[in-house]
Amino acid sequence: MPTPLDAIGFPTRGLTPEALAARLAEWVRWPIERGAARELERAGRRLRVHTLDCGGGARLVTVVELKKRHFLPAEEIVCFFPAFGSGAERTLAVEDVVTAACPLEPFGVVLSPERLRFRVGNPFDADPAPGSASAVSLALLAGRIEPAPEATRPLVLPTQLVAHDMDVSPDLFTVAGRVESVESFANSATGEACRRVRLATVNGPVLAVVRTRDASEIPAPGGMATAEGEFVADVRGPA
Repeated sequence: MPTPLDAIGFPTRGLTPEALAARLAEWVRWPIERGAARELERAGRRLRVHTLDCGGGARLVTVVELKKRHFLPAEEIVCFFPAFGSGAERTLAVEDVVTAACPLEPFGVVLSPERLRFRVGNPFDADPAPGSASAVSLALLAGRIEPAPEATRPLVLPTQLVAHDMDVSPDLFTVAGRVESVESFANSATGEACRRVRLATVNGPVLAVVRTRDASEIPAPGGMATAEGEFVADVRGPA
């Protein structure tokens, strides 16, 4: 949860567990209090989906189940997740850059909501400058990309669920999908060769950013691939 939230402009890094719980509880309520709602029924369950448009293609979604039995609460929150439109960009006001000396993993500090940090997933082309506004989109900062069997089902899931290993870091996600495009570029700080790979998934296209050395024979467009990494804010340049 915290990593996709970071990436769409609701940073949580640096919060204590108590502060994080309070912040998440507040964001869970926002779609219910401020957003649009629609009701639907799935497998006999009545659900109300609350969606709050946060601007720049970002949305917060809270799903509530409407209970019928008198001994249960009238309604119960069953799901909360952040969503980010494919290819959409969100503008973040950058107050400071914490680790600018490290071109591979800088952190940005944003003014809103509480001077919190967010992870930058594209240190290769554009580093956010203090006092600037940066355009960001959601991307997977991939530690690896490799070919997948043609029968692989497209997915976007926490790696611990894919691997059935709860000891895996919850920040790691596995993405499988058909390759739509591959773009090559160079790390402006080191000259290292890198790739941007656009994967088609059941949740829409996902952009994966990876060093070429961590990409094992990326399939040509039309082939299946899997990637593993962390969802981050991919800085596309000045807003």
